[in-house]
Amino acid sequence: DKMAAKPLKWRFDLTAPSSDEPKPKIDADKLKAPGDVAISAVDARTSKAEATNQRELKMKKGWEAAVAPANQLFMLGLMAWMIPHQASLISLSIVIVTFMGPFKAVASVNSVFAGLADENGSTSYLLHYKIIYILLNLVGCAIGLWKLSKFGLLPITQADWISWYSVPEPLQMSQGVSTM
Repeated sequence: DKMAAKPLKWRFDLTAPSSDEPKPKIDADKLKAPGDVAISAVDARTSKAEATNQRELKMKKGWEAAVAPANQLFMLGLMAWMIPHQASLISLSIVIVTFMGPFKAVASVNSVFAGLADENGSTSYLLHYKIIYILLNLVGCAIGLWKLSKFGLLPITQADWISWYSVPEPLQMSQGVSTM
């Protein structure tokens, strides 16, 4: 019975009448922890950090876009190696696709990096990534050109240009006579 009469310390009676005593005013400066700073200072730091993180993320995505053609080079080389050296309709169509895919990618380099533009809409900070992208695509074009040369469709030998060579006029002429 002793316990029933004594109220528990952690218990709060909601039915008890409220006291009319004025509540003390809480000073916000007293509630600050030692490391607290003003919200505007936090916003300035976070916006600067977010801008830095955003730029780093764009640089990372730019690098991924720049080296994306390198992932295709092995496949293009394998396809070019596996295609027979005879010029047939299927072989030529595959080689033309192999050649034209990277060529179209080089033509649309700005659209690939357009999503990575900075606040001013400029992608000039990604110039070295664009150059890497173009070079890797040109390697893909070189694979297509190599296969076209293996087909004999590129004029790279001296025999391909023989019609433009002029026959030199002989300075002397000799004739042999045969008697039988």
